[in-house]
Amino acid sequence: MKHCQICKRTYTDESVSYCLDDGSLLSAAPDPEETLVPTEVLRSPRAAVVPPRLHSSTSSYRWILYSAILLLTFLLGASAGWFIYEFKKPSLSSSRGRPPEIPTTVSVTQTPSAVTDEPSSTVAPQASKRVDPESLATQNLSGTWNVVNTIEKTSYQSFAKLRIGYRLVISQSGANFTAEGEKLLENGRTVPTSGRTAVHLTGAVDGETISAGFVEQGARRKTSGRFVWRLEREGTLMKGTFVSTAANSSGTSVATKER
Repeated sequence: MKHCQICKRTYTDESVSYCLDDGSLLSAAPDPEETLVPTEVLRSPRAAVVPPRLHSSTSSYRWILYSAILLLTFLLGASAGWFIYEFKKPSLSSSRGRPPEIPTTVSVTQTPSAVTDEPSSTVAPQASKRVDPESLATQNLSGTWNVVNTIEKTSYQSFAKLRIGYRLVISQSGANFTAEGEKLLENGRTVPTSGRTAVHLTGAVDGETISAGFVEQGARRKTSGRFVWRLEREGTLMKGTFVSTAANSSGTSVATKER
């Protein structure tokens, strides 16, 4: 026989563990009125009632399972979308970087719009920019030139006022030219063949200004420098200056074209 410690109700059925009224755990203490308990109470449907704790736990597990399924479905969908975007990304970037095609008909329709009945005022500036053929002829340096450099500044005083003469053969192509030559004179005296040094020039013509760099092969070492001349006398005379690494010299330079 069992009875409830809360409501003091007794039960003869040994299979019942909880009170059908308040759900309390039954105790196995002896009860003298055990035989007076009606048998209908023991057969009450309340004995089959499942504690509410089991029902709530099952619902919680189901809710967690459904949530996990929904989250997994979302992640799978996002991964598939990202994979499709990355697969199509190269084709999208190449189509965006392609310059828009311009219909060829645009240039055809725009050409007549530039034609007007007004006097061609724009032609005059173009004609004024043309260079006179005679001026081009005076700026042609091709030919043989005699160059005399007078040293005015030098790190060796024995070279001061020394006049050095060169003979150059210039070949001009457009605005650029090259020249090959050799040193022939020192203070008007002819240099012996063994003492002559070769010189090479590379320069350009800019209007009446001629500039050229040169390299001279000396007996012991190479020296280099630069000429800056101004063209005069209808292209047969050049006057200017020079600088050279030979004795750190500089001074005036005059070149005359042979006829």
